[in-house]
Amino acid sequence: MGDLEEIRRALVRLEEAAGFAQYRRDLGPIERRLQAKLKAAFRTEGKRYRARLDRVAKKWPHGLTDAEEALELPGFDWLVILESVQASTRDLYEGPVSAAHVEAYRRGIRSAAVALKYDLDFDLLNPRAASYLTGRAAANVAGIQATTRREIARILEKGFAEGWSYSRVAGEISRRYERFAVGVPQEHLRSRAELIAVQESAEAYGQGNLDGAREIDAAGIGMEKSWGTAGDPRVDQPCRDNEAAGWIGIDEAFPTGAQREPDHIACRCFVRYRRRELEAAA
Repeated sequence: MGDLEEIRRALVRLEEAAGFAQYRRDLGPIERRLQAKLKAAFRTEGKRYRARLDRVAKKWPHGLTDAEEALELPGFDWLVILESVQASTRDLYEGPVSAAHVEAYRRGIRSAAVALKYDLDFDLLNPRAASYLTGRAAANVAGIQATTRREIARILEKGFAEGWSYSRVAGEISRRYERFAVGVPQEHLRSRAELIAVQESAEAYGQGNLDGAREIDAAGIGMEKSWGTAGDPRVDQPCRDNEAAGWIGIDEAFPTGAQREPDHIACRCFVRYRRRELEAAA
């Protein structure tokens, strides 16, 4: 009996490893394409912003160390300028993010259909797809650019508080945009471009996979799901808890409250689906 149980566990581990490998094959190309586009977008935005700032450099409030007061100076419109620049670069983000969403969502649907050996008649006109994809790229890009504005505002505030010169502040802004694009290699930090690409792709893939399985469930074939991890020491405890929950109903939440992957930023987990009757037959 012990040998049979060990064989069963080994088969489960092999299945999980195969599932993770397929998940990475599906998402890897999408992530790389989106990362390259976002890297270019951050660099373009940074260059445009720096060029606009250089034209109003004389407005820098030399000697003023109160950040709140400085931001209220008449004519001091650095953050307004940033919003204007971001309006001009929005399409550089939104187009690639939208394309990644569509491709990842489709691959998620296909993954469910292939894994479950089901002829799934599901396209982007399906109400589930339309509900998820409509307006998502625009909303997410708005969030990305809002985060950028907060980062730049912190640089401005620090510059005011510490009495930096214009050239020092502008240089720090340029460096920050470069870090958005490529990270800090010597510190082994991932760039915002990479993190966003990974997250946006995983979110759409996970939802497509779940929506595909839900379509099959709605056709009268009972479905269930389980959480899979990369199976290495980098997996955090909440994701291990999700994995330990085993097979649960398709509309149940995992212990962390997640319905599907990813559970958090840079999460590498994936969700598997199967027909409920397989459990009885096993």
